[in-house]
Amino acid sequence: MKEEIQYISPYNLVEPFYINIAGISYCDGSYHIYRPKSAVFCMEYIFSGSGTLKYLGKEYHPKAGDVYMLEYGCDQEYYSDAREPWTKIWFNAAGPLIGELVRTYRLNGKAHFPDMDLRADFEKILGFCKGGGKPEQINAQCALVFHGMLQKLYEREQNVLSHFSPEAENMKAYLDTHLSENVSVETLSALIYKSRSQTIRIFKKEFGLTPYDYLLDSRIKQAKTLLKNTNLRIKDIAFQTGFSDEHYFSDLFRKKTGKTPSSYRSAQEYPNFKL
Repeated sequence: MKEEIQYISPYNLVEPFYINIAGISYCDGSYHIYRPKSAVFCMEYIFSGSGTLKYLGKEYHPKAGDVYMLEYGCDQEYYSDAREPWTKIWFNAAGPLIGELVRTYRLNGKAHFPDMDLRADFEKILGFCKGGGKPEQINAQCALVFHGMLQKLYEREQNVLSHFSPEAENMKAYLDTHLSENVSVETLSALIYKSRSQTIRIFKKEFGLTPYDYLLDSRIKQAKTLLKNTNLRIKDIAFQTGFSDEHYFSDLFRKKTGKTPSSYRSAQEYPNFKL
């Protein structure tokens, strides 16, 4: 387990918003955080890997490209998968402004935001923290970025709520959490108590794709995240995203993106984080 950590402000400041600590964690199978009635607000973005989050009586499985957000005053528990441990960027913060903004944007009680590309925002906050300067200046800069992050989360939530039927959303949520599995239409049909043809029709009406095509597109999107953020072998990325045949994965990736996995990776700027 390795971490790059920046300490900014003590936990007992009387300020509207302040960053306590921020960093990057290269987790292993032993990584396990439990904070009963936590005094800090925690927000994290997953570069790679998978793990488990337990929060407010629910269990989530954040993966590469996901964001999770945990409010203070609640039990916070999360841990990395032993086989595919997380690499993640994060910050802990405090101050009354956080709760006010979270409630204003109706995000209180919401924890897991799949496929939410806030990587650049997290990197801005960490960059401010690493850049030096007075804590009050750093906190003011970070507060502006944090406000923008909540706006993006709010817009995502409103888009989901206003466009998708409950049945379609249930199917999408199931597919999103079972990307590496061979999910059948029959499984989705049982989930919403509809016939096979009705299930396909409902899903396609909402998302413009059949469940199978959506699953393939989501796997390719996940593969792009892993190619960009990790140095995993293409064979391993294929396996992690549900493809048992590396050649089929490469052919499909080229068909969907116009590039082979190797050429796509070479065109990306892989993050070179130094400890």
